[in-house]
Amino acid sequence: MQRKNFSFRFEWQQAIAHLAPLCRLEIYEAAVRYAETGETGPLSAEAAEAFEQYIMPDFRRRAKAAEYRARRKARLAAKSTEEPITPNPPTTPISPTTPPKITPIIFPGPNRRERRLMAAEQKRHAKRQARKKLFSPPG
Repeated sequence: MQRKNFSFRFEWQQAIAHLAPLCRLEIYEAAVRYAETGETGPLSAEAAEAFEQYIMPDFRRRAKAAEYRARRKARLAAKSTEEPITPNPPTTPISPTTPPKITPIIFPGPNRRERRLMAAEQKRHAKRQARKKLFSPPG
């Protein structure tokens, strides 16, 4: 048994709706049989062609997606079992009297967006100051 269940898609039913009722029944049974065993069994020429054209591409696509998910799950499981990489211990012993070496942090300057925002803020501030000066009482 290949699967426990499968979804029969409405697109399949709409694609084979124009066929004769016996042919549709043959295709329905072939879809169930294919999902269960992986084989379609004997089909008439018309039913085999419709099954190949409308239903098989979806089964193939779903099988390919399931294989990808299984590979990805195996990869993630293998990755989680790997040992974490530990950094090398310091080579020189640190004495309690030696002050620690402090490396200054250098921040890069503002990027283009930050510069544009700062310029807009400066313009707003200048306008506020001009209005304040213009409307403030003398004295």
